[in-house]
Amino acid sequence: DGLCMPHSPRLHDGHLWYLNSGRGELNCLDLESRQSTVVETVPGYTRGLSIAGQFAFVGMSQIRETNVFGGLPIGQQRDELRCGTAVIDLNSKQAVAWFEFEQGVEEVFAVEVLPHSGPTVLHSPNLEGDDKELWVIPPLKQPVSASPP
Repeated sequence: DGLCMPHSPRLHDGHLWYLNSGRGELNCLDLESRQSTVVETVPGYTRGLSIAGQFAFVGMSQIRETNVFGGLPIGQQRDELRCGTAVIDLNSKQAVAWFEFEQGVEEVFAVEVLPHSGPTVLHSPNLEGDDKELWVIPPLKQPVSASPP
């Protein structure tokens, strides 16, 4: 009841986590009490949820005006909506990081955490002749020299 385009339900630590997309929310349902709470609201149409440890990774999209998206509560903030991923600390119930596409991408459909993987490198959209990374997460450490230079 009262949901606005729910998306991406996930069971984690005895709770049902889900996105209330039309309001830009990450919600949590306590399975015993059946009590649902808003954990955090982000500036985007939420789609795609992955949880790793204490962090939720939530996909955020801008919205297009169609019959499907028209009239959603989040549409009232159209100019502030972002496209990217919000990282929400489930302990503090606050967004602690953002990965944002400033141009060229308007929608995120899914978000997945790859456990036990190495650093993630994102390149610019123009891959030909462009070997400069945009982001490396976590930052690569410079090798330590065993002897002075």
